[in-house]
Amino acid sequence: MGINKITGLGALRYAQKNNFHAVTSIILEEIIMRSRAGNAVVFASVLLFVDASLAEGVSTEVFEKSSHKGWHPTSLPLYLDSTLLLPMDPNENSADSFDLDLVDVDNDGDKDIFVAEGTAGFVGVQNRLLINSGDGLFEDETIIRLPQIANSSVDVDFADINGDGFVDAVIANVGPTQLLLNDGYGSFIDISSEALPPPPFNPLDDVSLEVNFFDLDQDGDKDILLANELPIPGGIGAQNRLFINDGTGQFTDETNLRLPSALDQTTGFSFGDIDNDGDKDLVSSNDGQNKVLVNTGGGYFVDETDTRLPPISDASRHIVLADMDRDGDKDIFVTNSRSQQNRLYFNDGHGFYTDVTGTNLPKLADTSIDVDIVDLNHDGWLDAVIANAGERSGEPPHILLGEQNRCYINAGNGIFVDMTHVYLPEILDPSFDAEVGDIDGDRRPDLVFANAGFGGAEQLYVSSKKTAKLNLTFKYSRPRPRQRR
Repeated sequence: MGINKITGLGALRYAQKNNFHAVTSIILEEIIMRSRAGNAVVFASVLLFVDASLAEGVSTEVFEKSSHKGWHPTSLPLYLDSTLLLPMDPNENSADSFDLDLVDVDNDGDKDIFVAEGTAGFVGVQNRLLINSGDGLFEDETIIRLPQIANSSVDVDFADINGDGFVDAVIANVGPTQLLLNDGYGSFIDISSEALPPPPFNPLDDVSLEVNFFDLDQDGDKDILLANELPIPGGIGAQNRLFINDGTGQFTDETNLRLPSALDQTTGFSFGDIDNDGDKDLVSSNDGQNKVLVNTGGGYFVDETDTRLPPISDASRHIVLADMDRDGDKDIFVTNSRSQQNRLYFNDGHGFYTDVTGTNLPKLADTSIDVDIVDLNHDGWLDAVIANAGERSGEPPHILLGEQNRCYINAGNGIFVDMTHVYLPEILDPSFDAEVGDIDGDRRPDLVFANAGFGGAEQLYVSSKKTAKLNLTFKYSRPRPRQRR
């Protein structure tokens, strides 16, 4: 077993001399490469937000620089636990934070935090709104900015529904959906009764797990799509619902006209043009077979799952369309719960998908709930920040045991490596949502997780402002290209 160490331009010269076929990643002045035979033998010193790894078995060290020590090893990850910057959660021991959004509700240029609070039942609690002072310090202004209504909320999304330049909110609940209108100053008015269709007669048909603002009919305004399930033992599912915006913020239920009639256990949707025909399609995550709904034009959808997606039944919780391999089409990333491996599907360019999980994702059996797909290290490849909840305790009342959240770094071409130990603190949280955004104005992405379970307050990770680098040592057991024995 040998180890070869090279830095900077020396790595490039070594690669040229030894017939390396690709420069996989260039971060500032440092380079990581691997050989045609797959033997990764390059040592790299990489500045903050590194594209971290190319092979299993890579060893890593994080260094920081100080005036009196110079470069020296540190155990600190690239993200530091900064939860103390958040106000105390008054619902911490009585409710779950199922979702949060980083959104500028008051148009002052920074990211505020809306927290959707629920109880996993019909008992309601107050949602929360945390206002950013501009430097990443938050004040709880729920009382003065939100209607004082107790719902069991599970998801929230934001968009300007009436064209006034301010973001409004739609909230998915265990029960009727809620629509909040922004008054122009970052405070919200409940207009659900006058702007939304009436809820279904059977309350079990209105148990939503996710809500999204999408322009489904592509007329320039935001419509509403609800992912519904019937989460009771033996439940066969519920009909998802679609509300069309008339352009002024008034919505009509056009589910029967535009969506396939199906009782699914749907947990989420993603919206994008999968077949490159110019209109946007839908993919859904389900407890069971995930689905592909193709837009036939004008926002009318047909189910083409059987021909476009492999027949795989998973306990899926979230789904995202994004170009993971940078070939110009929309791939699919799915988070799965119940200790099932997450999945990655590659698009052939025409909306037909192949499961590449076995070759492209870490072999980890987590209980994953949510994922935010974002270029975390600024190398041009989309990475994955994953919220994990952990298994439930065996006896009722069930308690989520918590699990390490994860960072999958895209090492190029949609091949992901688990670099959690480099990026995140070792904390076992029952997390249900992950959001990435700059909360303190330093132009670096920060991470916020919504946690469920008693004692599960939100968790904030702020990118380290210290100068840092990451040393990677790749080991090989076979001869390098053109190496003589």
